[in-house]
Amino acid sequence: MIILDKPFRILYKVLFIFSITFIATLFLVRIAFNSLDWYDNGFDRHRVYEAKQYAGGYAEKLPFTRIQLSEIALDIISYFNSEDEFLDVKKQNINGEIVNVFTQREIDHMKDVKNLLEFLYRIQEGLIIYVMLVLTVGFFMSGGGYARQIISLINITSYFAISLVLLFGVISSIAFNQLFIIFHQLSFSNDKWILNPLTSNLIRLFPTQFWVESATLIGMLLILFFVSILLSLYIIKWWIYLKQKELENRAPKYLSPES
Repeated sequence: MIILDKPFRILYKVLFIFSITFIATLFLVRIAFNSLDWYDNGFDRHRVYEAKQYAGGYAEKLPFTRIQLSEIALDIISYFNSEDEFLDVKKQNINGEIVNVFTQREIDHMKDVKNLLEFLYRIQEGLIIYVMLVLTVGFFMSGGGYARQIISLINITSYFAISLVLLFGVISSIAFNQLFIIFHQLSFSNDKWILNPLTSNLIRLFPTQFWVESATLIGMLLILFFVSILLSLYIIKWWIYLKQKELENRAPKYLSPES
């Protein structure tokens, strides 16, 4: 037990740091995937409804109204939060025809995306339970002294998360497309994610730059979150220091006999 004590404490600290970082990141990912405003702003920023010129050719204007694009975004959000296996979105195009918005290949890919998100959400929920158990058992066994350990771990976690986001930001600024491809290769067991922008409404609605901006926004919010934690801990530490000094000044001072 003595031999395992130090490795166990190291593992517990590493897992705690990873858990807090992962929980915070997935919390923002959940918000992003369920934000109609973010989708709508992306549509307008990139003017996805207009005709586009790509390396492989020319893509015609999307055959849907701007209002319908918001409806499609809402359908996607509803799909991610439903028990439906496949994304089924039909709209009346500008010619008056009821058509499928997405091809079967896109629908299959969205199923893979939904499965990945649900898997990550379950991990997040499991890590939340783990953190709650650690805090409960720690305070039960160690009392108030455990608070200092947790504050120290949260401090380390904040620096770790900020450093990780900055590192990812530097790498992404140099090779985002390569990272994007590697992510898809690791996350999916098929090539359904490889879509033709000339024929794929999914690519038209969510171009690469949309994901660059999404990753950037999540990274900035993570940094803001953990910087706020560091500032809060510093303020608390400073407040405790001032209180201790105040108590010391109030304490009676006795003169020695020699004086």
